Amino acid sequence: MNKLIYEKSPYLQQHAQDPVDWYPWGAEAFQRAQKLHRPIFLSIGYSPCHWCHVMGRESFAQQQVAQVLNRDFVAIKVDREERPDVDAAYMAACQAMTGSGGWPLTIVMTPRQQPFFAATYLPKDSSPRAAGLLDILTEIARRWREEPQTLEQAGGQIAGFIRQEQQRTAPPQQPGEPMLDQGLARLRRLYDRKNGGFGGAPKFPMAHDLLFLLARPEPEALEMAEHTLQQMGRGGICDQIGGGFCRYAVDAQWRTPHFEKMLYDNALLILAYAQAYHRTGKEWYRQVETEAIRYLLREMQGEKGGFYSAQDADSQGEEGSYYWLEPQEVAHALGPEGEAFCRRYAIDGQGHLPHLLETEDWQQAPPRLALWKGKLLEYRKRRAPLHRDDKVLTAWNGLAIGALAQAGRLTERPEAIRAAEQAAEFVWHALGDGTGDLNLRWRQGEAAGPGQLDDYAFFAWGLLELYQARQQPRDLERALLVAQKMRDHFWDEAEGGFWMTRAETETPLGRLKPVEDGAMPSGNSMAALVLGHLSCLTGQPDWEELASRQQWFLAGQRVQSTAVGAMGLLALEQWLHPPRQLVQVGANLPEEPGWVAQCTDFLRLTKTPDNSQLLAQLAPYTAHYPVPPEGCRWYLCDHGACQAPVSSWDESAWADGQNGSRPDALPRGL
Repeated sequence: MNKLIYEKSPYLQQHAQDPVDWYPWGAEAFQRAQKLHRPIFLSIGYSPCHWCHVMGRESFAQQQVAQVLNRDFVAIKVDREERPDVDAAYMAACQAMTGSGGWPLTIVMTPRQQPFFAATYLPKDSSPRAAGLLDILTEIARRWREEPQTLEQAGGQIAGFIRQEQQRTAPPQQPGEPMLDQGLARLRRLYDRKNGGFGGAPKFPMAHDLLFLLARPEPEALEMAEHTLQQMGRGGICDQIGGGFCRYAVDAQWRTPHFEKMLYDNALLILAYAQAYHRTGKEWYRQVETEAIRYLLREMQGEKGGFYSAQDADSQGEEGSYYWLEPQEVAHALGPEGEAFCRRYAIDGQGHLPHLLETEDWQQAPPRLALWKGKLLEYRKRRAPLHRDDKVLTAWNGLAIGALAQAGRLTERPEAIRAAEQAAEFVWHALGDGTGDLNLRWRQGEAAGPGQLDDYAFFAWGLLELYQARQQPRDLERALLVAQKMRDHFWDEAEGGFWMTRAETETPLGRLKPVEDGAMPSGNSMAALVLGHLSCLTGQPDWEELASRQQWFLAGQRVQSTAVGAMGLLALEQWLHPPRQLVQVGANLPEEPGWVAQCTDFLRLTKTPDNSQLLAQLAPYTAHYPVPPEGCRWYLCDHGACQAPVSSWDESAWADGQNGSRPDALPRGL
C-alpha cells in the first residue's frame, strides 16, 4: 500500500496496492526528491488504457521493479484526466525528445521536475529489439550517482527548450476565407477514399474534422464526411450491440478497435451523426446517433446527472474480451435467429468483431434487430462486465451537454435534451460555486482541482447549446458567468489567446497556451466558438471585440503551423458568417412551427413576461421589443439590428430562408 490509497482517481486507485512507493503529484513528492537528491520517475496514464494495464502488471506490480524504483527514485503517478496540464507539459517533452508520444507516458526528471528521459510503454525486460524498463532504470541510477550534473544540465536544457516553444506566440494575422479553403484542402490530401477517414492505421474518428466538412457547402466535403461516417458506423469501432464508439481503430478499415470508450469521443460523434441526419435526411445516421445516445444514458450517466469519463478497454485482464462474440454464443442467446444475426454482422468464428462492412443491405434493419441486440447486450454484461472510470470531468461533461442538447433538437430526441439538462445542473451545483467558477473533477461526493481552460470553454459551449434547445434564459445567464470567469482567469491581454491554467497554478515547464485540435478540440478553439456565439446572442461590443481578438490570435497560430485544426476552422466559419438572431416575444407562446427548430441558421431567443427583465440584462437589444398583450411577435436581428416584427410566418419575407439565410447550413452555434 502506498500514498495513492488516499486518492480519489480510479486510475491512481488501480496502483494503490503496487509495491512501488507511489506518490501523487504534489509538494510532498518533490520535497522528498530534493531532500534525498534522487531523480523523479513519473508515470502518466488513465484508467481504461490497455497498455497502462499491461505495464502495470508487467512492471509496477513486480517486486524487482519496485525495489529499484523505491531505492533509487521518487515515483509519482498522475491521472492525465485529473491533471491535463501536467500531462500536456510532459507529453510535449516526450514528443520533442522522441518524436512521438502516447500513454502510458514515462518520464525521468530531476528533483526540479526537468525531464531528461522520455518514453511511452516499456516492457520490463530488455530484448534484441528494445531496452527494458529494469535496464533503463539501472543505467539512469548509475549515471545519476556518478554524473548527476550531466543529467541535471540535460534536464535544464530540455525544460528551457519546451518552455520557450510552448510560450512562443506567433504575431496576430487577419483571419479570412482562404484559411477555410486551406483546411478543406488539407483534409482532401489526407482522405482515404477507399475506407473513409484521414490517414492510415491507426485511424481515429476525429469528429471535429467531420463537423467542419458537414458545415461546408462543397459537395466533396459532404461526400468525405458521409463516407467516413458510414464506414465508421458499419465498422467494429462502432459497438454494433450496445451502441457508441470505441477510441480508435488499429486498422485502416475501421474493423478492429482499441476498445476503450471515452465520453468525449461519443459526445462529438453523436453530434456528427445528428448533423449528418439533419443535412441529408438519411434515417440511418439518426439510428446510429440514437444508439450512441442510449449507450451514454444507459451506461455513462450517473444517478445525479453527471456523465462518467470512460469504460475500460480490458475485461477480465484481456483487451476487448467484452466485445468478441463467437457463433455459438450468439446461438445460445438468440436461438435459431442467431444464424441471421451472425450472417448480418459477419460473426464467423474467425476472430472478427460484429460489423457491417461486408453487408450489402446494411441500412435496412431486420424487424427483430432491436430485440436481438438487447438480448446480446444482456449476455455480454453477464459474461464479462466492463470497468468504468466513474469520475465526472467538467470539460467532458460540457461536450456531452452541448452534443446531446443540439442532437436532441436536430433529431427530435427530448430524452437527450433532458439528459443534457440534468448534467448541466449537476456540473453547476456539484463542480461549480454558483458564480461561474468551476472545479475540474468530481468523484464520490468530492469536487477537486481548480478548473482549467477546457472546463470553462467546453461547459460554456454546452450551456449555450442547451439554451438553444430549451430557451431557458438561466442557461444563457450561466454561460455568460462561466465565459466571464474564463476571460478573467485565462485571457492573455498582452498577446491574445487563452492560457491553459490560471496564473497562480504552478506549472512544471511554463504556462501553456494550447491551440492544437487533437483527440479533443483545444480550449482555444472552443473558446473562439463560445465568444462568437455570445457576440451574436448578446449584441454586446465587449464580447464581439474579444471574439475578434481570439480569431486574430488563432489565425496567427494557423499561419505558423497546422495545429489549429477543424474545430478552430468551425469557429472561424462562425465568425466570418455570423448567424442572425430570431427573437420570439409573447405572453402565450404558440407551439413552434416545425421549421423553427430546424432552421439552424438562426440563434434563437425567447422573451416572455416572466423572463423579460433577465433577458434584457443578458441581451440588452431585446429590451426594445415589448411583449404584446396577446399573440406573438418575431424579430429577425443581425448584430443587434432587427427587422420589423411579424405576427405570422406567412407575413415574413425571411421565413423561407431569404435575405441571406442559408437554410442548408448547420448550427452556427456549434
